Amino acid sequence: MGHLSNLIKTRRQSAGFSLREFSEKCGLSHTYIKNLEETDPRTGKEIVPTVESLDKIARALNMTLEELLKEIGYIKKDTSIKFEGSNLKMIRGSKSYKDITDDIFSKTNRKIDPSIYEDIEKGNDENPSPILVDILANYIGVDRSFFYRRNNSDDLRRAQLSEPYRIYDDRKKGPLDHIKNEELKEFIGNPENVDYLLLAKELKSKKIKVKFIRDMIFDD
Repeated sequence: MGHLSNLIKTRRQSAGFSLREFSEKCGLSHTYIKNLEETDPRTGKEIVPTVESLDKIARALNMTLEELLKEIGYIKKDTSIKFEGSNLKMIRGSKSYKDITDDIFSKTNRKIDPSIYEDIEKGNDENPSPILVDILANYIGVDRSFFYRRNNSDDLRRAQLSEPYRIYDDRKKGPLDHIKNEELKEFIGNPENVDYLLLAKELKSKKIKVKFIRDMIFDD
């Protein structure tokens, strides 16, 4: 994807967009676009964007997704990007369309309508939603690019080892994302509770144990 970073930066600057302006045009975070143009500051490696993110970037660059993928060398310039529906037939095997979509839901907790699966398998939709492609990739444990070439069962096994499914998160991380308790998040985010939070910070700085405070104040 090295050429992608150069392409984005060159075209963005030629159009006169700042990083923030371009990120807003894409609908992606400012940090994400910056890391795409450079590298992930935590790992020093290039960011690998999802098909959905590439589509957003392509639109912001006034390109189609196909044009962008050809430009960065992901697909040959004399070919067209096409979702290969035969892969779905291979994955489904002897299952009915309902059985395969039920199995997908049981393993990913994400739904695909049986009629949609059938339609794509038969080649009636050569450009299915990136979200749907992500569900399928997650289900069989391969990279999303697997579905844009013809494969057999041996290819599937190799891809699961060499090109496993990875979760790409384009969202800008928030400071409270590590907190799973929604009530606690709401409490922290409420300006009326600032005094309580400052008190908790002071108790922490003085290394006063939570159990000591509870035992002193509350009768159990």
